[in-house]
Amino acid sequence: MESCLGQEIPPIVQLEECLRDGVILARLARVFEPDLVPRIFEAEKLQFRHSDNINRFFRFVERCGLPEVHPIPTLLRTAILF
Repeated sequence: MESCLGQEIPPIVQLEECLRDGVILARLARVFEPDLVPRIFEAEKLQFRHSDNINRFFRFVERCGLPEVHPIPTLLRTAILF
């Protein structure tokens, strides 16, 4: 992930917390599918928009044709992360 993003990601013990806002996931998706991620919502005040970051990552995964390891209905994906 770090080499794709061109930046360090937090240590594994902090990674889960850092993934909650979807910023890292959206940045990763943008590397491969820039049109899929036109905007990344980073401000803490925009917490309600962080689900857009996460959903864009899931759309990227689906577009790549990667299998779902744990099939989770789309509406529940964000609720689980928050």
